Amino acid sequence: MKNRNLKLQIILLLVIAILSGCFSRPEEKIHKKLEEVVKLEEDFKNEQKPLIKLEEKEKKLYEQIIELGYKEHDKLIALADEAIEVSNQRQEHLNEERKSIVTASEKFESVKKQIDKLESSQLKKDGQELYAIMEKRYKVYHQLYAEYSKAIKKDKKLYEAFKDKNMTLEKLQEKIDEINQAYEQVYLLNDQFNELTKKYNKKKLAFYRKAGLIKK
Repeated sequence: MKNRNLKLQIILLLVIAILSGCFSRPEEKIHKKLEEVVKLEEDFKNEQKPLIKLEEKEKKLYEQIIELGYKEHDKLIALADEAIEVSNQRQEHLNEERKSIVTASEKFESVKKQIDKLESSQLKKDGQELYAIMEKRYKVYHQLYAEYSKAIKKDKKLYEAFKDKNMTLEKLQEKIDEINQAYEQVYLLNDQFNELTKKYNKKKLAFYRKAGLIKK
């Protein structure tokens, strides 16, 4: 008899848990999903420091290569090979960063259904604007990833060119100019991404306040 009562209590608790989920307001479901997105983007944030360190390391190697010139070719080859390895590591971290963004963006897409269920027309409008900002942010990130990956490839080609004794200064300069142009685009997209991140976070907090999810 005791076992039977225990089973009934467990079933009752499960039913209550399911029903409480079903009767949650769309605002609460949106809040939960958006905070899950934040957690999923933590890996993206964690890749920032290693990337910056590798960029600094590669910059020092590049400066050493330029300073050395073709005086000691064996040493130059060693430095160029090390720089190529650092470039490969940057790409690896960039790929991990992208995985985090892709996973987070897939979770974020599920928010749209809940926004459409909002009863308040003003809150729905705010939710749609919030969604549009984040969509644009993810779009800019994918452009940034593509351009950064292209720039890394150009870096590696330059290091390979440095190892070639027959490479002319004119051709090397052409490659350096191409790289500078590539990174100008990377910096531009990075600035856009950061601005959209700030805009999204500000809009999200405003949405939470209007929805009564946090204190004003």
